[in-house]
Amino acid sequence: LKSNYFRAIGSFLGLGVCALNVMHGWIRAPYIMAAAISLLSGVAASSISFQFSQFPNLVATNVFPENKAVALSLVDAAGFFVTSQILTVNTRVLSTFGWSAS
Repeated sequence: LKSNYFRAIGSFLGLGVCALNVMHGWIRAPYIMAAAISLLSGVAASSISFQFSQFPNLVATNVFPENKAVALSLVDAAGFFVTSQILTVNTRVLSTFGWSAS
């Protein structure tokens, strides 16, 4: 887990460097900047996603040890509920683009 955190922090710092106005002067090709941003975003996402995928199992094991399946279903339902609310707000804000913009 510690190496995942170091990778995530490094990629976030790299994304911050890419956002500086100075970098736009140094790197003239927009495709190189887009490739760097895509690579750093992918590394950050892969470093963080492991912890989020383990969170429901951790809750189910520690809080509801005798009813793990029910606890996993509850956490899954809560995730779907929160996601549906976010997509509803996106639909109201981006009404002309539909669900694909979300």
